[in-house]
Amino acid sequence: TRRCFVKDICQEYPRGGSGLALGRLGIGAGDTSHQFIYQTRDPFGTVSLHDLHRPCTSLLQIHTYSTSFCAMSPCHMGAEPMEGATMGGVKNLVALPTEEHSVAVVRDLRCDPKGNPAWRVAVGDDHISAMYGSRRKYGMLTSLALCLQETTQRIVLGCGMENGSSLFYDLGAMGHGRDPWCIDSVEKGVEESNHIHGMRNEVISENDSRYMCSATLGKDPVLCLDLVSSNSHCRSLDGEADKIGNAKEKENEIELEKYISAASLVAVGGCAGDADELSELPEQEQGTISTIKVKLADDSSADASKSSTMKATIRSKTHTCSISSGGKVGVSVCRFRPDGRMYAVGGWDHRLRLFGRTSSKPLAILRGHEASVTAVDWADNAALSGLLATGAGDGRICVWRAFPHSLRNY
Repeated sequence: TRRCFVKDICQEYPRGGSGLALGRLGIGAGDTSHQFIYQTRDPFGTVSLHDLHRPCTSLLQIHTYSTSFCAMSPCHMGAEPMEGATMGGVKNLVALPTEEHSVAVVRDLRCDPKGNPAWRVAVGDDHISAMYGSRRKYGMLTSLALCLQETTQRIVLGCGMENGSSLFYDLGAMGHGRDPWCIDSVEKGVEESNHIHGMRNEVISENDSRYMCSATLGKDPVLCLDLVSSNSHCRSLDGEADKIGNAKEKENEIELEKYISAASLVAVGGCAGDADELSELPEQEQGTISTIKVKLADDSSADASKSSTMKATIRSKTHTCSISSGGKVGVSVCRFRPDGRMYAVGGWDHRLRLFGRTSSKPLAILRGHEASVTAVDWADNAALSGLLATGAGDGRICVWRAFPHSLRNY
């Protein structure tokens, strides 16, 4: 049975622009607030907050002034947030594009939209030009991902760029501390300049370059990016101590410290692509879907010389339809299942592909659309129910049941 409800959620203040992105708050945390955010390509680049029970009335509006196709990204918190995690604040974070096409901001939706953002990141700014290149090298910001690394409680921002690069920033480790709401002071002249635009720069010293890394996914724009925390082993350590006693608890604390020192995330990115151009590349470089391991810097040692830097490593690359077929090999959207063990990829070839996090071959190829798949969302309990929904340029919304009760299989 299909039921369709048509609502113009912008009827209160018509925007005059097409819809660009729609997302839920509290992704992966079992949140019951029933709030969602909606982004349009109107002259103000408006992002609005809505409640499902009153969708036509916006609770908040933010003007990003972005004219690009870069979509906003709510913060991903994982399927089972760790005990003591500050979910109340993190679930209200959203990464947004700006009028400066190589600049992203992270805002707390509970705060005044005209005030300063929590973070402002200029990709390829002068202070990292020597290590990572310049803004001219990276081009425009084309995709965003925001995630809480649960064992360290750090906020990590992923930025997909026009030249095929993905950059990752450990926002919680930058500056003087890891307070996610702390913004370091800046020089007076810079501060006054940014105050005009309602924002302040995060000060990043030479030492803070340890909290940035990048990976090259291809030569085409990274149109979609998603991030999840790698923390399942940590959860098992947390629970083990309660069962076995204090001696085991001390041992687990040592193991937990080792795990935190190697804390990491997994990212998936999808690029645009042309079959004729890709066919001229070596086979290992033809993939338009990449999985990346992002290892956070280990600064637990008092000796700075022993501290490691943040690092991004491509684990696998694959493509959608066959390169030799001349089909549409580009990728529009990618999304991890809330537990992070599987992800879905929507392609230009009208198909949805499901991958295990450690697999470079699709577990399933789903056919139901007649245009590029542009939107994917998993149910919060998708590891048990297997439910996910897709939207495409053909105007269809498809609901799928794929690999239910697979929590322990991947």
